[in-house]
Amino acid sequence: MIDIGGTSTTMGNSITNYGNTGTFSTYANVAGSVNGILIRNVRAFNIQYNTVTSSNTTGALTTAGTLRGIFVPSYSNAPTGTNSQVISNNTISVTHGAAAGTLQGIIVEGTTGNATTSLSINSNTFQNCGFNVASPTGSTTFISSGMANLNQTFSNNVFNNLTISSTGSVTFISNNIALPASGTQTVEGNSIAIGFSKTVAGGGINLFSASTASLGSATVIHRNNNFSNILLTGATFVNGWSSQDGGAVTKTFQNNTFQNITGGTSAMTILNVNQGSTGNLIQNNTINNITGQGAIIGIQAGTGATTATESGNTVTNLSSTGSGGSVTALSCGTQTISCFNNTVGSLSSTGATAPVTGISVTATTSSTIYRNKVYELSSSSAGGSVTGITISSGTTVNAYNNIVGNLTAPAMNAANSLIGINISGGTTVNLFYNTVYLNASSTGALFGSSAINASTTPTLTLRNNLFHNASSSNGTGLAVAYRRSSATLTTYGSASNNNDFFASTIYTDGTTSRTWSAYQTLVAPRDAASINWSPTYLSLSGINTNFLHIDPAAATQLESAAANITAPAITDDFDAEIRQGNPSYSGTGTAPDIGAD
Repeated sequence: MIDIGGTSTTMGNSITNYGNTGTFSTYANVAGSVNGILIRNVRAFNIQYNTVTSSNTTGALTTAGTLRGIFVPSYSNAPTGTNSQVISNNTISVTHGAAAGTLQGIIVEGTTGNATTSLSINSNTFQNCGFNVASPTGSTTFISSGMANLNQTFSNNVFNNLTISSTGSVTFISNNIALPASGTQTVEGNSIAIGFSKTVAGGGINLFSASTASLGSATVIHRNNNFSNILLTGATFVNGWSSQDGGAVTKTFQNNTFQNITGGTSAMTILNVNQGSTGNLIQNNTINNITGQGAIIGIQAGTGATTATESGNTVTNLSSTGSGGSVTALSCGTQTISCFNNTVGSLSSTGATAPVTGISVTATTSSTIYRNKVYELSSSSAGGSVTGITISSGTTVNAYNNIVGNLTAPAMNAANSLIGINISGGTTVNLFYNTVYLNASSTGALFGSSAINASTTPTLTLRNNLFHNASSSNGTGLAVAYRRSSATLTTYGSASNNNDFFASTIYTDGTTSRTWSAYQTLVAPRDAASINWSPTYLSLSGINTNFLHIDPAAATQLESAAANITAPAITDDFDAEIRQGNPSYSGTGTAPDIGAD
């Protein structure tokens, strides 16, 4: 066991002004580098309460190679036994003087641990780190671990008011080692303090990255991290917080915050959870005020995972400006996914053909999408598109108790590019108890919209939904409640009924439009108990808790006009209030109400 710094601030070392001679170590594994603290070939180590500050004097800087604060290079032989490796409560300030130099804070390489080792990199502060040279191109990594271990913890590390002036990529935390069976990874309480800026274009930003294949019953938990107040410029892509750790690992991402991030012209994905075969939980994360000029994705549940849950997340104020790119709040691509209780709002793009999408469902097996609120999505271009919820694949998709409204496209010039719920693919799609309200207008010569738009490929069943399109239309465009891609009705589910369709055009198949009575005749016996009614809402403001809730003081045909759904069993509404006909119902209705409320 080697101890550098002891157990308190009074015992810590102060290592300053190193790296100013231009000479480098010739030891194996560290040649061509300058290191504040170097640990090699020890069984266990404790590095705490040290202040590590490289030279930042012009003319006396590290002039080549790699500059590090704390470095644990690969061992000649991996240590044996059960060991605890600790790097905590250190303050790291490293400044590179070589344009192509590599800047690193805390680096732990492979073969430095084993399958019973515990690694803790906690409560370290990174400040005054960067490059002091004209036109730097080198990369920056603050924390990286490649150590084989049983339990690893990265917690409460602070990246304090940092500015990087290099065109190279920046990585805050990286882990590139697979966990063993029953291993754990905990990443919590890490944060950017005050802010972070990358003042020149180039490379990318990785807030957290992992791309390994952990073994069965391993557990990954990332929670309470706050990476906010980030300023980028130009062609700098953002990989954000990305977990690509595969294998039979259970992953949880909770209560993380990413807000006030200004990007450049490249794409940004803020939280990306992919791979894993036993279930990924993405819960109660906040992503807010993200601005760039390229494509933006708030949360992506990747296609490589088997099952995932996205719940209780808030994704708001995503904006792609300038030349603009696509904007998507929630991307649900995991094979089997549940997406519920999420709030999505205030998404926009100025891109010439860029789509703006609240929730995108591309799961290949089954999806359950419920109790989500999607509001205030907008495209300001003539050729853009706006969609609240889009479902493009899946053997079985159940979407219910969702609220979608206030989609706008003030300059759109297209026949059907503003859509509340879009069904473009899949095998069986069931929409129950959803509320969609549109009231858009455009200066475009051609403008049309749909509360629901459906391909005739999947079998679609509509029950107990409110589809209200109060939008205006221009040219040959139509403001439609229910639009299908062709005249085929064999894939319109026979159980479809008890819906409210209200719009200037009730139904169209792209060729023929129908009035209310003509529609009921066309689809009979479906929709025999459906209605054509314009309801009164308590609020049309997306941020209001009563958004698109029905005014109980106004007369309505929605009351007791629905029918209970038993497969899947839907016993409550958007507000988790029990619907009539189910245990613990305390109202006076004789049947459930139409819509999400």
